[in-house]
Amino acid sequence: MKKLYSVIILILIYNINFAQTNLDSTIVDSTKNIITKTYPQPENTVKIFYAEKSELIVIQSIGLNKDNLTIQLIDQNGKFIQETILYQGSTLAYFDTQTLYNGDYTIKIIGPTGTSIENVTIKKK
Repeated sequence: MKKLYSVIILILIYNINFAQTNLDSTIVDSTKNIITKTYPQPENTVKIFYAEKSELIVIQSIGLNKDNLTIQLIDQNGKFIQETILYQGSTLAYFDTQTLYNGDYTIKIIGPTGTSIENVTIKKK
Protein backbone atom coordinates (compact mmCIF):
# COMPACT_ATOMS: atom_id res chain seq x y z
CA MET A 1 0.00 0.00 0.00
CA LYS A 2 2.87 2.41 0.83
CA LYS A 3 4.39 1.70 -2.57
CA LEU A 4 1.11 2.63 -4.29
CA TYR A 5 0.95 5.93 -2.37
CA SER A 6 4.55 6.69 -3.30
CA VAL A 7 3.82 6.13 -6.99
CA ILE A 8 0.72 8.36 -6.84
CA ILE A 9 2.66 11.12 -5.07
CA LEU A 10 5.44 10.96 -7.66
CA ILE A 11 2.90 11.20 -10.48
CA LEU A 12 1.27 14.23 -8.84
CA ILE A 13 4.63 15.93 -8.32
CA TYR A 14 5.57 15.25 -11.94
CA ASN A 15 2.28 16.71 -13.19
CA ILE A 16 2.62 19.83 -11.04
CA ASN A 17 6.25 20.49 -11.98
CA PHE A 18 6.29 19.56 -15.65
CA ALA A 19 2.84 19.32 -17.15
CA GLN A 20 1.82 22.86 -16.26
CA THR A 21 5.12 24.54 -17.11
CA ASN A 22 6.30 25.15 -20.65
CA LEU A 23 9.96 26.10 -20.19
CA ASP A 24 10.41 27.39 -23.73
CA SER A 25 7.82 30.14 -23.74
CA THR A 26 6.48 33.13 -21.89
CA ILE A 27 3.19 32.68 -20.05
CA VAL A 28 1.15 35.81 -19.38
CA ASP A 29 -1.82 35.67 -17.06
CA SER A 30 -3.75 38.84 -17.84
CA THR A 31 -5.89 38.64 -14.71
CA LYS A 32 -2.95 38.65 -12.30
CA ASN A 33 -0.34 40.38 -14.50
CA ILE A 34 2.18 37.59 -13.87
CA ILE A 35 4.88 36.79 -16.38
CA THR A 36 6.76 33.51 -16.25
CA LYS A 37 9.91 33.45 -18.34
CA THR A 38 12.68 30.92 -18.70
CA TYR A 39 15.89 32.82 -18.26
CA PRO A 40 18.58 32.12 -19.42
CA GLN A 41 18.67 28.32 -18.98
CA PRO A 42 15.73 25.94 -18.45
CA GLU A 43 16.60 25.50 -14.76
CA ASN A 44 16.42 29.27 -14.18
CA THR A 45 12.79 30.34 -14.36
CA VAL A 46 11.85 33.85 -13.23
CA LYS A 47 8.36 35.16 -12.37
CA ILE A 48 7.73 38.90 -12.58
CA PHE A 49 4.58 40.46 -11.17
CA TYR A 50 3.23 43.75 -9.85
CA ALA A 51 1.93 43.51 -6.28
CA GLU A 52 -0.67 46.28 -6.34
CA LYS A 53 -1.39 46.53 -2.61
CA SER A 54 2.25 46.75 -1.55
CA GLU A 55 3.25 48.77 -4.65
CA LEU A 56 6.15 46.50 -5.57
CA ILE A 57 7.36 44.85 -8.74
CA VAL A 58 8.54 41.44 -7.56
CA ILE A 59 11.02 39.25 -9.42
CA GLN A 60 11.00 35.69 -8.08
CA SER A 61 13.47 33.01 -9.08
CA ILE A 62 11.91 29.56 -9.31
CA GLY A 63 14.54 26.95 -8.61
CA LEU A 64 18.20 27.44 -7.86
CA ASN A 65 19.69 30.76 -8.94
CA LYS A 66 23.29 29.86 -9.84
CA ASP A 67 24.51 33.31 -10.89
CA ASN A 68 23.98 36.93 -9.90
CA LEU A 69 21.38 38.55 -12.15
CA THR A 70 21.32 42.32 -12.63
CA ILE A 71 17.75 43.57 -12.97
CA GLN A 72 16.98 47.03 -14.33
CA LEU A 73 13.71 48.97 -14.39
CA ILE A 74 13.24 51.22 -17.43
CA ASP A 75 10.28 53.52 -18.21
CA GLN A 76 8.34 53.89 -21.49
CA ASN A 77 10.78 56.47 -22.83
CA GLY A 78 13.81 54.24 -22.25
CA LYS A 79 14.91 56.16 -19.16
CA PHE A 80 16.73 54.10 -16.53
CA ILE A 81 14.79 54.19 -13.23
CA GLN A 82 16.30 51.67 -10.80
CA GLU A 83 18.60 48.66 -10.62
CA THR A 84 18.78 45.72 -8.24
CA ILE A 85 20.65 42.42 -8.12
CA LEU A 86 19.16 38.98 -7.64
CA TYR A 87 22.10 37.39 -5.86
CA GLN A 88 23.25 33.82 -6.35
CA GLY A 89 21.18 31.55 -4.11
CA SER A 90 18.51 34.23 -3.53
CA THR A 91 14.94 33.88 -4.70
CA LEU A 92 13.48 37.40 -4.53
CA ALA A 93 14.28 40.88 -5.78
CA TYR A 94 11.89 43.82 -5.98
CA PHE A 95 11.41 47.42 -7.04
CA ASP A 96 9.46 49.88 -4.89
CA THR A 97 6.95 51.63 -7.17
CA GLN A 98 5.40 54.15 -4.74
CA THR A 99 7.02 57.07 -6.56
CA LEU A 100 6.28 55.78 -10.07
CA TYR A 101 3.34 56.72 -12.30
CA ASN A 102 0.85 54.37 -13.91
CA GLY A 103 2.03 52.93 -17.19
CA ASP A 104 4.18 50.34 -18.87
CA TYR A 105 7.70 49.66 -17.68
CA THR A 106 10.42 47.34 -18.94
CA ILE A 107 12.29 44.86 -16.77
CA LYS A 108 15.72 44.00 -18.16
CA ILE A 109 17.39 40.92 -16.67
CA ILE A 110 21.11 40.68 -17.37
CA GLY A 111 22.99 37.47 -16.62
CA PRO A 112 26.25 35.82 -17.64
CA THR A 113 24.66 34.02 -20.61
CA GLY A 114 22.40 36.74 -21.99
CA THR A 115 19.73 39.34 -21.49
CA SER A 116 15.95 39.02 -21.17
CA ILE A 117 13.49 41.89 -21.51
CA GLU A 118 9.93 41.77 -20.17
CA ASN A 119 7.19 44.37 -19.79
CA VAL A 120 5.08 45.01 -16.71
CA THR A 121 2.17 47.42 -16.27
CA ILE A 122 1.67 49.50 -13.14
CA LYS A 123 -1.95 50.33 -12.39
CA LYS A 124 -2.55 52.27 -9.19
CA LYS A 125 -6.03 53.13 -7.99
